[in-house]
Amino acid sequence: KMSPPVVEVKMKKKNKRSTEDVEAGGGAKKVKLQPVRASGTPTGSKTKTASPGGSGKKKAAASGRAWTMGSDPLKGRIMVATRDLEVGEVILNEQPLVAASWHEHRCLECHEPHAASTCKEVAAKYPKTVAEKMDDIEEALGTIDGFDELDMSRRLIKLLNLARLQPERAELTRPCTAHNMDKCRAIIKDIKAHKVACVIVPAEVKDEEAARLLAVLNTNSHELGEWGGSGFFPLACLSEHSCQANCAFSTSGTELWVTVVQRVKSGAPLSIDYCDATFEPTAVRQAHLLEDYGFECVCERCTTQPDRARAFLCPEAGCTSKICPVGLGKKPSDWKCLTCRTQLSKPTRIRYKKIEKALADEGPQDLEEIDEVLEHDVFHESHYIIIDALVELGEAMAKDDEQVRNGGAEAIWKRIIRLANEVLPEVHHRKAIYYDNLAQVQVAKGDLGAAKVSLTKAYQVTEKACGKDSPLCQQARQLMLNPPQVLLSRSESLMASCNAILSQLPDLPPFPDLPPLPHLPPHAPFPSFPEY
Repeated sequence: KMSPPVVEVKMKKKNKRSTEDVEAGGGAKKVKLQPVRASGTPTGSKTKTASPGGSGKKKAAASGRAWTMGSDPLKGRIMVATRDLEVGEVILNEQPLVAASWHEHRCLECHEPHAASTCKEVAAKYPKTVAEKMDDIEEALGTIDGFDELDMSRRLIKLLNLARLQPERAELTRPCTAHNMDKCRAIIKDIKAHKVACVIVPAEVKDEEAARLLAVLNTNSHELGEWGGSGFFPLACLSEHSCQANCAFSTSGTELWVTVVQRVKSGAPLSIDYCDATFEPTAVRQAHLLEDYGFECVCERCTTQPDRARAFLCPEAGCTSKICPVGLGKKPSDWKCLTCRTQLSKPTRIRYKKIEKALADEGPQDLEEIDEVLEHDVFHESHYIIIDALVELGEAMAKDDEQVRNGGAEAIWKRIIRLANEVLPEVHHRKAIYYDNLAQVQVAKGDLGAAKVSLTKAYQVTEKACGKDSPLCQQARQLMLNPPQVLLSRSESLMASCNAILSQLPDLPPFPDLPPLPHLPPHAPFPSFPEY
């Protein structure tokens, strides 16, 4: 499956889930970002833009560079297409400047399952006062307000150390947005006042610069779900935001791939969806972006287009279409049927919004409640409250053997896919995930032919959403060509996961032979007990 699109790493958010040195990806020797060559790689950068094996590299070079740095008076540095781009074209393949795991048993540098304070790489890269106390430092940072996430603490430690060792590479953060500076200044102040954690801020890095680096990490980090952590990608974060983005990103290991998902004309800015607001309404998306990134989104989807996540039934007799308010739906004229153009009356509009607010707080929990809500002739089936409830129900049904056998789980996922095709753009990574979920249910049911069809559709979406040479697409292709014959039971799946973890542990030395036990004198006979 694909990793979720951009995930903003908040300061006070707990982890949703619980190798090698991954500090590659910068590489530029000058502070100034250099001219862009084929597929948008700045000259001198170690960032990849070609596909594995080299075939994509030849194609990229043949078609010319994909993007260059541009400037916007409000947004600052942005990525601009230098030629027409087609759907499925990979325009960037990048390794993080810094990345860190959220798993406590993993070392922050080598990613091996051992204490960081005993790691040779840590000893070689950090001052002795930091290296020898690294485990204590990580624990200390967890007590500071704003560091609820281990991977965030580790990324800051690594970036501050990078600023000490290679300040020119740390300058790659300079064009990036640094939101919530006041909070970050307060956190740095708390760190410097802590008797253990204070050593992570090098003398070469001023407090204001340390706060800026923290703000950059907080605003621009991407989740690496499969790898189990997060990373900062200085080039990818230059993409501007749009709720109907023309590009999307996916991750595999610590690599990030940016792929075109809508045709782009030369000169157009390249955008990604910062918050992966798949079915969220406009108001929720805008609130998220304002809180976490400090700007109010004014893209076309937020201002001039119908909000397809909020779909209500048209009350006009004989009309089976839906009403999706334009933008935030502030004006009465924003509430018109997409087909017959009937405008919703004020009393009906107030009634619809009141019911929507009540169900947004506590939505339907099962299929019976979902159908009961739809019977009131208020919500269209593609309303985000209904789709969210169906997805949650589909995930639960997939774990229910009875629902799998009787076809209930399969029917739910087919319904979700049908509605997703109504709401989502033609190319969207969620569709691949839903087809994959459907295939898993079909395999468990024993319908391998149907599962192969679903896996083929998942591959076709993934090819366009991630690029045919990306690792995720290669995985999807292998599943399509060699679909599983049976799904593992929960106990088998757990055992496989345990074996996978054990296989990554280092080999332990053989247990030494124990010396022979000393000769003990014979013990005295036990006293006899009286009979009762």
